[in-house]
Amino acid sequence: MCNSNQSRRLARARARAAAVAACCAAGLLAAAPSVHAALSDSPMTTPDGATVTTSTPPATAPVATMRNAIASGASGASADVSGASGAAGASGASAAAPYTVRETTLKTGTVVREYISTSTQHVFGVAWNGPFQPRLSNLFGGQYYQQYALGASAAQASRGAARGQLSVQQGGLVVHSGGHMGHFVGAAWLPAELPAGVTGDDIR
Repeated sequence: MCNSNQSRRLARARARAAAVAACCAAGLLAAAPSVHAALSDSPMTTPDGATVTTSTPPATAPVATMRNAIASGASGASADVSGASGAAGASGASAAAPYTVRETTLKTGTVVREYISTSTQHVFGVAWNGPFQPRLSNLFGGQYYQQYALGASAAQASRGAARGQLSVQQGGLVVHSGGHMGHFVGAAWLPAELPAGVTGDDIR
């Protein structure tokens, strides 16, 4: 009889512990909303402390020199890759581009721009510029981040260095990145998903 009572008490204690653990887990999940995004998918949710603006650039906007900006960042010079869009607005172009740009300024000061197709509402390109490198696995998504990691590893092995400008073309993904501590720039896009009339140089 004693053993039976002890078994029941032990079973009830285990059930209560399991219930408490489940509640704690649910609370932790609710308190940590996902900020992940993915190329070829919907834009990222807005991280805590970030601000967001959305714009539609003119179709005839002049090509920005993102790759030059990356090279400048890698050499230690400060580069401003946002001025071209302002110059384009002043040029008075009337046609709208087939995409919108969602610009998120993170609380770290880094700016992330997502390029979103107006027809699919999916992200086909992303660019970043700021004092801290964003988490690329969040921006690219699992599939494309794995492709990037493979390409980056091969590129770094071939040149024998892990710093400076990096260009990766791997499995339908193109990435250009560079910079140094305090100033990072980069861009990534999916060539197969670029809207008509849009090139990789528009991702800036």
